[in-house]
Parts: sequence; C-alpha cells; structure tokens
Amino acid sequence: MIASLAAAPAMSEEVHASLDFDPPPVFVASPPPLVVVPGSPVYYAPGYEFSLFFYQGRYYTQFNEAWFWAPRVGAAWLAVSDVPKPLLKVPVEYHRAHGKAVHCPPGQAKKGRC
Repeated sequence: MIASLAAAPAMSEEVHASLDFDPPPVFVASPPPLVVVPGSPVYYAPGYEFSLFFYQGRYYTQFNEAWFWAPRVGAAWLAVSDVPKPLLKVPVEYHRAHGKAVHCPPGQAKKGRC
C-alpha cells in the first residue's frame, strides 16, 4: 500500500528584525588626521568632541551606548553587530563623548559598555 503525503507548506526562512538605533550625529567632512593608539592596530582622531576610530579600513564611533561604522568619510553610519576586539581594548582615555572624556569603570570598556 502506498501512502499519499500531502505537501507541507513551504516554511519561510526569512527573518525580519528591526534594530532601533539612531545614527550618531557625527559628520566628518574630510579625512581626519589619525594617530595610532599605542600598542594597538587601532587609530584615533584626536581633537574631536566624539570618539572617532579607524581600524581595518573603516571608521568607528560610539553613540548612545552603541557602536557604528562607516566605510569612508561622509558615508552613512551603520550599526555594528559584532565590535572588533581591538576596538574594545582601546583604553578609555582615547574615548570622547559629547565634548568630554568618558568615564568608564574598570573592565567595562573591554566589554564594549562605554
């Protein structure tokens, strides 16, 4: 006896997610002068009122506790889902937020929390 199987409806493999991150209000008109963070492959842009880093051909910044990247100066900022470890290891003294140095409890910068 041959059993007849009804075709199961196709399951969608699409996943729709909405991340509610406002892009940072950071605009850089021309390539900034960059300085290497000592002992790191990361560069930072001194003299700005916000954190601006450069690593492996991308610019990075933090805004409202989230990380963002841009492929070049003047491009739109995109949310970072997996922050590169060298950025998380940048000492807190190289971070800026809203015109002042960021205070970060020990160990929290490595976790990407400040």
